[in-house]
Amino acid sequence: MGKNPASKAFVFAIALSVVLPFIPILKWGLYPFDLLNTHLHEMFHAIAATVTGGQVMHIEVYKSTEGLTLFRGGFAPVIQMSGYLGASLFGALMVMACKHEKASVIWLRILGGLVLISNVLWVRGDVIGWSFGVLWAAIIFFASIRLKGENLLLAAQFLAVQQCLNSVKSLRDLVILSTSDRTTDAQLLAQSTHIPALVWATLWTLVGVFGIGAAVLKLNKTPKKSTTVEP
Repeated sequence: MGKNPASKAFVFAIALSVVLPFIPILKWGLYPFDLLNTHLHEMFHAIAATVTGGQVMHIEVYKSTEGLTLFRGGFAPVIQMSGYLGASLFGALMVMACKHEKASVIWLRILGGLVLISNVLWVRGDVIGWSFGVLWAAIIFFASIRLKGENLLLAAQFLAVQQCLNSVKSLRDLVILSTSDRTTDAQLLAQSTHIPALVWATLWTLVGVFGIGAAVLKLNKTPKKSTTVEP
């Protein structure tokens, strides 16, 4: 792992994610990031529904960090697979892109804008879930305006890495839940395609891990030095 600010943020995010769950008094520090993940997960369901010709009724984000997107029409298989894949790959793209200050500002504003627009257009129901959407949008926009230099890079990378890690955790949980009686995206997709839920859950996990791995390699790739030839 390199010594650039983006790489340091990646290491710091992993360290917190590994340590905090084992410290009862501190593990709630990851709770806001779990809610942000849920907002993005459900938002990508809604975007897929809209793009495939469906109508989004509303999104519900609960204080338990669970979520639900209600829609009509559209292409169900694409909509059902877009939550986990969309959130995970968005995080991976943000890790790759936020290597410089200008890119970090752009991606933070994209992230904040998506959360805000989704909250205004679709999110209803649980007041805590809705409030955290507004709060996250405000925090992200504030960071993009006020933070500079290394602090800006660290903030952007930390949010991106947390999104990646939360997505992987959700995908891991999905693999486990796909063998239970609880309804999951994979089980809904299995009903639409007649392909077992565990197959879909495993595929999403592999795609998510591959995307994050590719992002980390890109993040730490050392630019080739230019060479000159003497005349």
